[in-house]
Amino acid sequence: MSQSKDFVRTASTLLIISSLIEIVIGITTSFFVPALADPKSPLFFGSGAILVVMHVLVFIGILGFWMSHASGHGRFAYSGMVIAALGYFILILAEGILRFSFDLGNNLFGIAVPLAGVGFILLGIAVIRTKIWSGWHKWMPLLTGLYIPIVLLPAFALAQGPSFPAITGLSCCRLALGIALAQANQSEAMNPNSKAAQSVPVN
Repeated sequence: MSQSKDFVRTASTLLIISSLIEIVIGITTSFFVPALADPKSPLFFGSGAILVVMHVLVFIGILGFWMSHASGHGRFAYSGMVIAALGYFILILAEGILRFSFDLGNNLFGIAVPLAGVGFILLGIAVIRTKIWSGWHKWMPLLTGLYIPIVLLPAFALAQGPSFPAITGLSCCRLALGIALAQANQSEAMNPNSKAAQSVPVN
């Protein structure tokens, strides 16, 4: 197995683990310990530290997705990757800054989240066009991107603030993306003559 496939395997595992942990945190915050999201609570800082680490793992997962070549190397792929990576990088900063400057952190979230959505919509289109992934796998990048403008942002607007059930839903999308990435990478490793292994389509 090449170093590239090794990295993709590691990145997909990190994406799955981080998404599962974020799902647990989202459910816990939504229904059991809302103090995790209360800036006045000491728990707020602890949850923030964990989430920063999880966002870093998600960022690595995104890099692994790019190295899988599932999106090809066309305009949609390059543009989507740059925008998505920038969005998730700002998200890491926003999560940490939120614990010390709530307003600045929120402003950064307002930039990061839409960027992440646009980036994955473009990547999702690229994946569908390259036809390297098939079945339910090929829809996961696009679903991850579309979830943000269709569900997450309207939920925030209705709640007039963070909607943790909606955030948990986004983590579920990333979990599905991580599973799709892991399965596609394993399939390619077992079949070196696959389309993904042979070529990188231009979209």
